[in-house]
Amino acid sequence: MKKIGQMILISIAVALTGCASTQKPITYNPEKSRALNLVNAAGIGSTLKDTKLPQDTVNTLMKSDAADLSFALSGFGAPLPGLSGLNTAGLNLLATVLAPEDAAARNSIFGWMPEDFAQGKDPKKAFMNELEKAFEHALADRGFEVIKHYSNDKSILVLSFINDKLKCPSPETITNNQKFCSLTLYVDDYELENPPSFIGKETYPSFHFSAGNINNTRFRFKKNKNSNFNEFEIVESASSYLPDWAFIYLAPKMIEMDNKQKNPVPIVFEKGKALYFVTTE
Repeated sequence: MKKIGQMILISIAVALTGCASTQKPITYNPEKSRALNLVNAAGIGSTLKDTKLPQDTVNTLMKSDAADLSFALSGFGAPLPGLSGLNTAGLNLLATVLAPEDAAARNSIFGWMPEDFAQGKDPKKAFMNELEKAFEHALADRGFEVIKHYSNDKSILVLSFINDKLKCPSPETITNNQKFCSLTLYVDDYELENPPSFIGKETYPSFHFSAGNINNTRFRFKKNKNSNFNEFEIVESASSYLPDWAFIYLAPKMIEMDNKQKNPVPIVFEKGKALYFVTTE
């Protein structure tokens, strides 16, 4: 009985902390976009597909400001050179095929943290520290005063932010029927495995924070009806402050841009650069 009890405890420990995978690293598929390669490796991309576009259109996408492009694709703002109505329809079609329960229909954060990066600390706490610093920098860059609200659950952190011009009041001054502006960060469990061959080195084991789980590592904005800030630009900026092994996935129509318009297409942010689900014809 004692041995059985020990085996149960070991099984629970493995389930909670993950174990090193012996499988070969996922390799890059050159026929797919980098965005699709990344989300497939992260466990998101079961229903996401690339849109084939002419080379000059793809070049336009890569050179365009991500916020301007998303605003144009949503039907607002001036159309971008080289991006026809048919091209736009093809990109927007990605947003119509996702069921609400699909992982691709949720915003998420994923990555492969090198084992030595945590320096012996709890990997979840180490990842949360990186997310905290990145989003705090992004908010400060846009003139927000940031207040941190730590939870007893170390996997959750709330950042409230204040900017009177953008109608984000201090939590201490709001009335009962108002909401203060905030960002909640959640860090999910991880598994120790080899990272994809196109993420850093193949040899070291990494803590994989997947995006395929229901309780994935994620973020959520809250604001009152009068608040006027661009969530898209905050996330884009935060990505630039993250380590090169961490990525942010934006699901279509799940984050606000200017004038409260929603992002029309899925995007992966890598070090502040927008990656689109497109390949050349």
